[in-house]
This record gives sequence, C-alpha cells and structure tokens, in this order.
Amino acid sequence: MSIRFAEKMSVIPLLPPADITSTNTWTKYVDLNLANWVTFLVSYGSVSSGGASCDDMLVQVVTSSLATTASVDAIDFQYRLSSAIATDAWGTITAGTSDGATIGPAVDSTNLLIEVDPSVVAAKGAVKRFVALEFTPISTSTFVAVTAFVEHKYPGNTIPSSS
Repeated sequence: MSIRFAEKMSVIPLLPPADITSTNTWTKYVDLNLANWVTFLVSYGSVSSGGASCDDMLVQVVTSSLATTASVDAIDFQYRLSSAIATDAWGTITAGTSDGATIGPAVDSTNLLIEVDPSVVAAKGAVKRFVALEFTPISTSTFVAVTAFVEHKYPGNTIPSSS
C-alpha cells in the first residue's frame, strides 16, 4: 500500500524528537476504532549528551479504553530493526511480548518498525481501542521520534481522524 499524500493511510506524528533520559516517555495515543492495522515507525538518533551511543531502551505497546495512561494493558506486538542509515536492510521480524522488548544499544541512527494487530487490542476487551508506545530508559539517554501509519477502513482524501 502506498503512502502517497496520506490518502490511503493516516500518518500521525506521535512523539517529536525527544532525548529520553531518566523517566518513562509515552507517545500520544492512536484510536483504532476505524483502523485495520497500525505500524509505528520509531526513529533513533544520536543522543545529545556528549555524542555517546544510544543505550538500551525498553519499548512496550499499551492499550487503554481512554487516550490516557490510566488503566493500561501491555500487549504483544511484532517489531523489526533497520540497519544503519542509508541502507535498506532490515533485521528479522521478532515477537515482542506484553513485557516489552529491550532495544539497543546498537540502535544509534536506525529505525524500528512496530506492528500492532487490532485483534490483539480487541482481545483485551471491547472498550480497549487506543494504543501507544511507552519507552523506559535502562540507564542513560536515547534520542527518539515516533510516527504512526494507520491503515484505515475508509481511505480517501479526508480520512476520519485516529488521533
């Protein structure tokens, strides 16, 4: 499926470039009410503290009945890590559990794709329809930005909102 001008897919910036240092950081939520599928693109940059490499980061996918961090359930997902910048090689598709996946420290200037199947969200209960990512730094800082690509049930020039 093409992303041409976001007419077949919603492209939603969820976390502006941020240096995650010592506290958990959450993206904004995506509403899966009208979604067939959602993919998160996590871009890792070089950290700002002295040019050090990125450190380990625990990534979890959470679902909620509200677009808040209250009453969340962590869910299973799949992910794939890219190789270095300016190459098109991707690692193996890996299962992430509700405990999350620890990514790093070799993720400096790479991308991470996270796939979320809405049926996994629905299995948590009929009212669970919002998903977000939670990042927990393991020790030092990591520079991260997140964008969601939502495949909608009703594509077109004016796609119904998922944010």
